[in-house]
Amino acid sequence: MQTLNIPASAGFSRAGSAGRTLPHARLRVAENGEIMLGGALFGGYLGDPSPVPDWWPTGDLGRIDEEGFVHVTGRKKHVLITAFGRNISPEWVETALRSQPAVMHAVVFGDGQPALSAVLWPIQAETTDHAWLLTALDEYIEEEAGHDEWILDDIAACGGDAKAVRQGASGHATEVMVAYAYDMIARVNPLGFFGMVHVLEGTSVSLALLAADAIQMPLGLPERAFSYLRSHGTLDQVHTAHFAMLMDRIEDPEDQAAIVHAAKAFFRLYGAVFQGLPLPQATAQPAEAVA
Repeated sequence: MQTLNIPASAGFSRAGSAGRTLPHARLRVAENGEIMLGGALFGGYLGDPSPVPDWWPTGDLGRIDEEGFVHVTGRKKHVLITAFGRNISPEWVETALRSQPAVMHAVVFGDGQPALSAVLWPIQAETTDHAWLLTALDEYIEEEAGHDEWILDDIAACGGDAKAVRQGASGHATEVMVAYAYDMIARVNPLGFFGMVHVLEGTSVSLALLAADAIQMPLGLPERAFSYLRSHGTLDQVHTAHFAMLMDRIEDPEDQAAIVHAAKAFFRLYGAVFQGLPLPQATAQPAEAVA
């Protein structure tokens, strides 16, 4: 065990994190975002005389915030290789399994094995029509937790003032979009929330990687300044596949109409957020002297 949240200890627990590093352990984040372990590791592999490196790669991507809490944001390698050499992304299989009405959670494993296996958690019988969506919503909210810190880290890597951004006020267009989301959930139809998911994650898949390249290269910014954009341009492809399966299971015409209506509104509202971003002002060129 390398990190731990201790809820009973004030200041030693943070929701969405893996806790702080324990006294015996050492952790750092490599330039590629991978969490590395140091300290007391292990003596090595049987029959392999190679020395154990000072820092051991975990395969997990993450960050350590300014208060020392460790946040795991993904995996460096999302592929299982079977005994027959077939490369399989477990997220796709897990998403297909979770799309089944009786399955709440699924974990797929089988690296180096001739076939995949899965651990399944069944959904308990519920009385509400939308109870099957609760797990999907919980997972979505859990995955989004801490993204603000991730973006602030990228701003700091660009040379920006992350503290000023953290303490600053939201733009008007952002406030309006968030207020609309709350109003849709509270006053119209809670499933309208998925209209926002469609817009935000669909836009990420379409534009995030292109935007990162278009911004980074002309400005000469470091790779670590784009950890959020680049990771989510890829990760959200899995999210949108899962999202599509969820939407295919929504059959009530009123729910479908609410999601479509909300998505159309969020496209306009999200566009207004981008239109409200401050742009560099063109400077007038000095007039040439005329002989």
